[in-house]
Amino acid sequence: MNKITKIVFDIIFIILIVLLSVYFLLRLLDIAEIYEVKTGSMEDGIHAGDYILIIKKNTYHIGDIVTFKKEDYYVTHRIIKKDGKKVITKGDANNTPDEEIKASSIVGKVIYHGGLLNFIIDYKYILASGLLGLYLLSLFFNTEKQKKNKKCERSSVMKNKIVKTITLVIGLTLIFYAVHTYALLRSSSNSNGSIKTARWSVTRNQSQSGDSIEIMPGGATDSYTLTVQSDSEVDVIYSIIISNLPAGVEVDLDNSGNYRTQSTGTIRISPAGTINYNDSVKTKTHTLTFRATNAANPITNQEIDIDVEFKQGL
Repeated sequence: MNKITKIVFDIIFIILIVLLSVYFLLRLLDIAEIYEVKTGSMEDGIHAGDYILIIKKNTYHIGDIVTFKKEDYYVTHRIIKKDGKKVITKGDANNTPDEEIKASSIVGKVIYHGGLLNFIIDYKYILASGLLGLYLLSLFFNTEKQKKNKKCERSSVMKNKIVKTITLVIGLTLIFYAVHTYALLRSSSNSNGSIKTARWSVTRNQSQSGDSIEIMPGGATDSYTLTVQSDSEVDVIYSIIISNLPAGVEVDLDNSGNYRTQSTGTIRISPAGTINYNDSVKTKTHTLTFRATNAANPITNQEIDIDVEFKQGL
């Protein structure tokens, strides 16, 4: 049994070393990278909170899911149109396409997302603790077997009883930590309590239609109603991200009178709210009001992006 255990651990160790070596080599060569998806613009395929593995390619095609840099953040959307060295992308869950971008701004194509990648990254410390604990236990029991074997050399590496006791205690502690922590995390994020069941919708308050704002300098405003809902059995904290804003536009949340300014085209309101798993009403409604400063130009039919980012509360 100990021999089989040693073979299994050797195989796992070799596989981990090979995978890590390949990944870090690709990163060193600036070919591969792993990112975490922050929004639900690619639902139902890629969820908010999923990890994605991207590979840099020489050419990208229509239908490819790619990650590109936009100002100071990254966006992962699908290519829907190509025109020479420029492409147009769109989130699968979005109603409108993105602005045209240069193909050179694409950092890579998504080749894998979620699934095993999520599990390894989310539970990396648990996995490491469990494997190390099992390895220490295998050393302990292998030493006990050697002790009973008369043909074994008396000078064993773990002959000292104190060392063996410490090895046993540490091994059992690591295994207990891994199993206990994994059970706690799973109990707080079961299929009905997954944070991925949180969602949102946006409604235009004015009579105009579309995902755009129309405001004039000097106090005129335009507004949206944002509804955030969670069916999760965990506490959910959410942030509101508003992007593609023209210069001079300010945003107020829930008519507080506290208008937020921006210079990069993006305003992030974090945290914007919390929905607790034991709340009787798991819906929050917000009013987003937009106005232009006196120095701004008139804003007419300016398309904007409103997104919500979720994370599990502590």
